[in-house]
Amino acid sequence: MTLREKRCAFTELLCELVIWCVTVKGWKVAFDEGKVFNPRTVRIGGARQEAEDAVHTRGSFHYQGLAMDLLLYDDLDGDGLDDDYVANGDDPRWKEIAERWEDLHPLATSGRRWMDSNHLSWG
Repeated sequence: MTLREKRCAFTELLCELVIWCVTVKGWKVAFDEGKVFNPRTVRIGGARQEAEDAVHTRGSFHYQGLAMDLLLYDDLDGDGLDDDYVANGDDPRWKEIAERWEDLHPLATSGRRWMDSNHLSWG
């Protein structure tokens, strides 16, 4: 399978997962970090420099465009708005999302396996 084929299949499954989250479960979700370029040109004090990504692990599928971080929102503070990020990876909704994701394809892997509940990858 070529990288293009992998990325297209991954994107289709992400869309399927988001549609399930929204239409079946009624949850508010959004994409966060997807493809990450590494090294990346950054500005430090106005000067352009190259820097290595220190957020994702070396060899991350983010670098190939085969990983996406998902955000899950709810009304955690009781103000009537679903605008609070569900950061607790032990929230049962993250478990459901992980199970659904991994049921979609044998290469669909959830970051719950290594304590990164909002991470979804292909491989």
